[in-house]
Amino acid sequence: MSPPWAASVIVGHQGTDPTEFLSLLNDADVFQDQLDQTYFTGLSSSYYVHGGFQDTFKRTASPVLTAVKKSITRINNDSDPIPIVPGRGLGFAHPDGEIHINDDLSWNACSGQDNTDESCSTGHVDNIFIGNIIDHLGSYNGVWIGSIYC
Repeated sequence: MSPPWAASVIVGHQGTDPTEFLSLLNDADVFQDQLDQTYFTGLSSSYYVHGGFQDTFKRTASPVLTAVKKSITRINNDSDPIPIVPGRGLGFAHPDGEIHINDDLSWNACSGQDNTDESCSTGHVDNIFIGNIIDHLGSYNGVWIGSIYC
């Protein structure tokens, strides 16, 4: 069973910016407010939070959620075999839609589920033996992922 955070999106908010007046006003609201149950269902009403932080959260919650929902997409890199695992031959299907980064670093949108076009993961990597596991680490628009790149 996966931990609860495995199916989560974590959104961070900017901290104090001493050059921004609104940021300082938010910080100045140091009174503790009861946690708003509208946004934090399931948590005890006995919790209190910094008033300015909660007010900022409430002002931004709806547009942030909308942006997150619009931006969640799969981005797969070149010959990465991970996007085709577990395989269709075993009865598995992968999520609709993909952005595929080609070996020439061009990006293309792949519609549907397990698109077999050669410019999409399923069509480009027929099986795990012709894939390149290092492609799983990047580059994603110049960004490499993994501890070997830190």
